[in-house]
Amino acid sequence: MGDRQQLSIASGVVERITKDVMLYTRDIVDIQDKIQMMKDKGQEKHDIMKQEEILEETIQMIPESQSRLETAVLELSTILDHFVSGDIPPGAEQDIEKSQQILNEGMELLDSWSGS
Repeated sequence: MGDRQQLSIASGVVERITKDVMLYTRDIVDIQDKIQMMKDKGQEKHDIMKQEEILEETIQMIPESQSRLETAVLELSTILDHFVSGDIPPGAEQDIEKSQQILNEGMELLDSWSGS
């Protein structure tokens, strides 16, 4: 497999996991709001409990995603280091720049977890 293809795949993995985590985070807030609304309206306790189960399952996805993101960021970083330390193939500059941006976004998300 070519280096540029590996770079593309690794970048795609980091980008996908980062988006997944952002969606999980947004879903957590949405579900919490829905549960509060259901409680305020006095809806069935069973329905509220079901939403709380969904909330717990969504919350449990965050640590798994964090672990996957750490692995993916490390792999992308290694591939980028290979490109930067060697000869950059013609036309790869744009791919490298995009991959570096994706790597930075993944690292920022990881940093936000370690800072909280």
